[in-house]
Amino acid sequence: MQAKRETLEQEMQTARLIQYSLLPKELPSFPGWRLATYYHPAREVGGDLYDFLIFPDGRLGLVIGDVPEKAVAAALVMATTHGMLRAAALASDAPGEVLARVNKLLYVDMP
Repeated sequence: MQAKRETLEQEMQTARLIQYSLLPKELPSFPGWRLATYYHPAREVGGDLYDFLIFPDGRLGLVIGDVPEKAVAAALVMATTHGMLRAAALASDAPGEVLARVNKLLYVDMP
């Protein structure tokens, strides 16, 4: 029983590290604006995400996401979604197109 608990704790720690590594390390700077962030999952690991995308023309894209479940699976879904959003934003800077493309890809694989 103790070994199973330790394994679960190691998995949670790994998921936390992955989740925090996906969050921005630096905040973008824009004249006249002050940005601040705060992140604290409801449980040990959650499915929340925020990110900033700076487009070549200087526009700022703000990404905020939340997977309803709060566990390792939610963190994995959010990690996948994060990568898809960044990749789709490289192909289009229109938010509707980016979200539609990512939604279509996620819909195929998510129960």
